[in-house]
Amino acid sequence: MILITKMGYPSLIVPIIIIAIFGINFKKGFLLLQIFMWTELLTDILKLLFGYPRPYYMDNRVLNLENCTNITSTSNFTGNEAKGFLALPSDDILTALHSTHYDLASLGFPSGHVSLTTALWGGTAIIFNNQLIKRLTPFAMVLMAFSRIYLGKHFIGDVFGGAVVGLISLVVFAYFLKSPLKDDFFKKESFEFALRYPNLFFYCFMFVIPIFLVHYP
Repeated sequence: MILITKMGYPSLIVPIIIIAIFGINFKKGFLLLQIFMWTELLTDILKLLFGYPRPYYMDNRVLNLENCTNITSTSNFTGNEAKGFLALPSDDILTALHSTHYDLASLGFPSGHVSLTTALWGGTAIIFNNQLIKRLTPFAMVLMAFSRIYLGKHFIGDVFGGAVVGLISLVVFAYFLKSPLKDDFFKKESFEFALRYPNLFFYCFMFVIPIFLVHYP
């Protein structure tokens, strides 16, 4: 499960995208880079807006099994298992979380691993029109979701939310690929280093804004 969950980290995803950009097809790899950045950005914004904790913070009986060196829970709460699929954390837990551990690493909803897995596997299948990847995408999504729940990192609602975020990214992405905007997107002059307004807008929208916002919190 730990090996499976590591496949959803940017430290593994980004090198693969770079290889796709410079070793396979620049346009297709660059499109994968965009869906990766904007999906991660949307996920992180939703994490901060909702501010819901991970399972091992809500209940010290839940262990963070991804951390093999220290799986002892440090949570001050016990007996706070979810009362239902859409049940929300108690006010006491939210207050404690927001006052001491309010950062992306401690927030659970939605699952970034699942949203990125959904968007990137689905995006790869669409871009490269690969039937094998299309068939494997649902299995990759379910396997990643299961690994996150098994390791104590997410609730079922978290992974479900991550899948929804990834699917939204895919829908927007598919619409973009069918629109005339795609041809304008890859105009040669857009990639030239110049201080023209269209170029500066392109740089900001494609690189600066998503990278800054993803790492700002």
